[in-house]
Amino acid sequence: MFSIFRIFSRFLDNDNDPEPVDIAERQRQHANRAHWSEQNAPKGRRKNENRSAPTALGQTMSDEALTRFIISRFAQHDHPNEVIRVTAIEANISWSQAQAAVRRVYKTHRREIARKQAPLFIAIGLVTFIVGTTMTMGAAYATIKGVIIILFALPIPYSGNLLLFGVGLAMMTGSLYGMFRRRG
Repeated sequence: MFSIFRIFSRFLDNDNDPEPVDIAERQRQHANRAHWSEQNAPKGRRKNENRSAPTALGQTMSDEALTRFIISRFAQHDHPNEVIRVTAIEANISWSQAQAAVRRVYKTHRREIARKQAPLFIAIGLVTFIVGTTMTMGAAYATIKGVIIILFALPIPYSGNLLLFGVGLAMMTGSLYGMFRRRG
């Protein structure tokens, strides 16, 4: 309670008027703070550091290392803007340089990126192919044996057999198309 009274008494007391602000002193303080933060900035991030002009793909990474880095980020299913942001930070280059590098790497190494992203898609494709094959073979076997697969929405005899056969065939075809297209 006493501390609250002291805080409010500062505002109510006329003897404690703030000193006039010296603008030149404020500017000197601000310049000193900016100089201190530049001196203590991480190496390679200082504003006034003398650097040679950046190369097309960065100054801290070689072209090959930067290409491998970008491919690995795309292989992790990162969004292109995230890849550009991380590339700009890691290679210490501007956004536009990173964007150009990411576009170039994506265009020239598209198949390699797709191959590195493919394991999950290939597993899903294999499961779909196996289920589609089972459905197709089961419908064909049932039709040959004379078993009618009854689907209550389809009152025509053997229409359930035909539907299961068609769906299984579509699953097989789609999974093969997806796996081989993904593979490059």
